[in-house]
Amino acid sequence: MSRSDHPKESVGVSRSDHPKESIGVSWSDQQKIGQDSGGRFRSTVAYYDRYRLDYPQRLLARVMDLAGLKAGDPVLDLGTGTGMLATGFAKLGMAVTAMDPEPDMLAAAAERARAAGVTVDLAEGGSADLHPGMGPYRLVTMGRS
Repeated sequence: MSRSDHPKESVGVSRSDHPKESIGVSWSDQQKIGQDSGGRFRSTVAYYDRYRLDYPQRLLARVMDLAGLKAGDPVLDLGTGTGMLATGFAKLGMAVTAMDPEPDMLAAAAERARAAGVTVDLAEGGSADLHPGMGPYRLVTMGRS
């Protein structure tokens, strides 16, 4: 999915210091302030897989327990990179959507999930591309972001 799919749609962003206050940011505003990845992570795909350690399944199972998740619950891994968290939660039976603005990262995430024998839905984009038609999710993760 790209920003062009929703050129006039706005996203409400709540500020934590004023929970009732909301500011609107349009997709065109996001484009103006450079939220597109512009391929800046393309050259790091191999390094992510080679030098970043996987999350221990025990840790992910603990997060699942603390969040009250059960197998089949929907999880969004925002900024998935090579899919370490997404694949880990999919191994625990979650219905995972892995989202990243970099197509090469998504390709690596797809390969990781395939090698692990799990299914992960892939979505191209970042936080600016979230829209009301997505979800709902029981858990949203952003690992090493």
